[in-house]
Amino acid sequence: MDATRTALYQRNLALVGTVSPPLAAQLDALPLTNLLCPMQPPDTPLVGCLWDVVTQQWVPLCNMQDPWGEARVDAEALYTPQTRRLVLCGAGLGYLAVELAKRLKPYQRLGLFEIDPVCFKAAMHAVDLAPLMTPQARVDTFLGATPQAVQQWMLGFQTDEKFTAAQVVRGGYTRLVNAPAYDALTHAVSEMTRYHLVGLATWNQFGRHISESDLGNLPEYCVTPGLQELKDQWQGRPAVCIAAGPSLVKNLALLLDPAVRPQLGVLTVGTTYALLRALGLTPDLVTTIDFQRLNWTDQFWRVPLDDAPPLVYLHSTYPTTVRRWPGARFVALNSSDLTGWLRQFCEPKVDAGKVQTVAHLNLVTAYLLGADPILLLGQDLAMPPAQHHALGARVQDRSPAENPEAHLELAGFDGQPVWSRHSFLSMRLVFEQLIAAHPGPRVWNCTEGGVAIAGAPNRPLREVLAEVRRTAHGRAPVGRADSLRQRAEAVARAYTPQVRWQALRRGLAQAQTDLSALQEQATAWLAAHDAYRRAVTQAPDAPDTAAQRRALLLQGGGALSQQSLAWALIAVRRFSIIERCAQLPPGDDAPQTDKDADQLERFQVGAQASAEDTPALRRLLRHTARRLATLRRSWQPKRRCGAAEVAHLLAQQHFQPAAVQLSRRATGGGGAWLARLLRLAWHRQEYGTVLGLAQTGAVSPVLVQRCRRLLERFREEHALLLPQYYAALAPETPAVPADPPALAPETEGALPSRSGEPM
Repeated sequence: MDATRTALYQRNLALVGTVSPPLAAQLDALPLTNLLCPMQPPDTPLVGCLWDVVTQQWVPLCNMQDPWGEARVDAEALYTPQTRRLVLCGAGLGYLAVELAKRLKPYQRLGLFEIDPVCFKAAMHAVDLAPLMTPQARVDTFLGATPQAVQQWMLGFQTDEKFTAAQVVRGGYTRLVNAPAYDALTHAVSEMTRYHLVGLATWNQFGRHISESDLGNLPEYCVTPGLQELKDQWQGRPAVCIAAGPSLVKNLALLLDPAVRPQLGVLTVGTTYALLRALGLTPDLVTTIDFQRLNWTDQFWRVPLDDAPPLVYLHSTYPTTVRRWPGARFVALNSSDLTGWLRQFCEPKVDAGKVQTVAHLNLVTAYLLGADPILLLGQDLAMPPAQHHALGARVQDRSPAENPEAHLELAGFDGQPVWSRHSFLSMRLVFEQLIAAHPGPRVWNCTEGGVAIAGAPNRPLREVLAEVRRTAHGRAPVGRADSLRQRAEAVARAYTPQVRWQALRRGLAQAQTDLSALQEQATAWLAAHDAYRRAVTQAPDAPDTAAQRRALLLQGGGALSQQSLAWALIAVRRFSIIERCAQLPPGDDAPQTDKDADQLERFQVGAQASAEDTPALRRLLRHTARRLATLRRSWQPKRRCGAAEVAHLLAQQHFQPAAVQLSRRATGGGGAWLARLLRLAWHRQEYGTVLGLAQTGAVSPVLVQRCRRLLERFREEHALLLPQYYAALAPETPAVPADPPALAPETEGALPSRSGEPM
């Protein structure tokens, strides 16, 4: 290179060093290979070609006659101000990258992904990289880029950046040189865009439910162990994560093998819990995340919950499920603003990450337990034409035949066509990210149906279980007392909450005060806005119009920005506010009146939502504060509550502390205590306990008959389905039990055995 280009390279190297000294050192040591740059005068743009090994040809990295001219034309044609994130795959000699960087608005950012660092080093001799590499530049550069780098970059998007799909621009040479790798980068952008859109759609559709569940579960959050308490409780042992895919019927019953079941930790989603219970397969942990009422009514309602295993739930789960669950509970945080606010009042609790489905929580839990290997079962992420989920799974959905426009056909893991959805493919991406982030434990996809998941090779379940049996001979047998379930329950019993009760009480009171202030400010702003609109309508040419508009903008900004927690609670319920605020403002060349009008509209949307939703939120906060006060009084080591206080606990659905108090009375506390124990068992669907209490004479014949009818209905619901599951059993496997153990008639005489139930 001549002296001019060498000096340019040194300046660019210094720029790179200010951003990343290690990268600068690596680039300086990198040899320029497979690159051809013809001799040119120093005052002309540098051009060059890259040798493509596959096609055995030289491929131009820019326009060989006028690289700057073509870069400007391409940038003008490809750049759009209607997006917040741009992606350039392939830097070439830097001409197009620089031209795009010069056009970026303050709200925009460019991700530059180059697979071959040689190209970038060549660009350091060709163009001034200041628009790309200065600390003030709105450009993120990735050399040696992979699809994982694209995913991590896009995972860092703020909420307002997710509403518009990232615009992808590709250097022309990427169509010829290493094209499959650059195609993979482009595909990763599409996958992550779909991932963000699925997440936004969820918040937009169910924001109100999430908000109400977050507040409703706040008392339980304070006294429930976090998911991190289960860390390494199943270290190095195999675990199976059961989901509700249609292929589950092929192999689920194989887990009943008595030589295998004690060696496995079994985690199941809530939608298959009833099916497993009917099958006689008791899971060690149940996971659930759904924030709608259907979480309880579809998955667990009228399901016998006697001797229920521990529940792992997301904090935004529908509160009834959390309150009525008879077993131990473990909570994982979601990503809402309220859980971030709660962290200051309790000991740290682990975040579940960016889960989109309860099956993700299954895998997150298995990783935290230290399980190895991890088996995925029923994780189809696809469905046959006439079926949507596994037989007997408690989930509402529509099959591809019923709703073909919502499905897409693609090749399954075995090459055969299957039907999937965009949301399922987004879920697959999360699975792949989780697996890539945990390279240690082995993950086998034993689903035997659906689409493939990268990082989880498909293996038949029989083959993997045979391996589990072989390895079990070399270790101590897992007894019932040492099962995953027993370990989890022991952890829950030993847990001691760490809560700053007074600070939390003051925080809730302050939140109500902030909501009241926000409501007053929003109402006043709307009134002023109406008065302003009337004045402008009556006298549109009045000279004080601009001054009034500016004053109203300032007033509106103050009303919506001072109460951060209150505003966050409103925004979760009304996701349309966030969507409106994320819309791009008028361009720099737009008249100031248009910009002011846009700001006024944004403030109006927020103020209207604040005025309408604050009353409901204040009621929820008052109810939460009352439940929290009751829980705090009842949660005292060795404290014994009176009958009236236990009745109050039951009225407020504090079933876990009520169970602790009632267990201390056992069955010798008189008729009032038995009545409360009966009420507790009925609400928690412990039908066997109710029938056991019938022997004491404390239960009415009507209630006894109702419990027996519910148990019989549960049997009938699965009677026609179970033979299809048992058909997968090998001939040497024990015969199908006439009555699954979980529902055997002898449970009717059993008294409650969950004394000392942890909160």
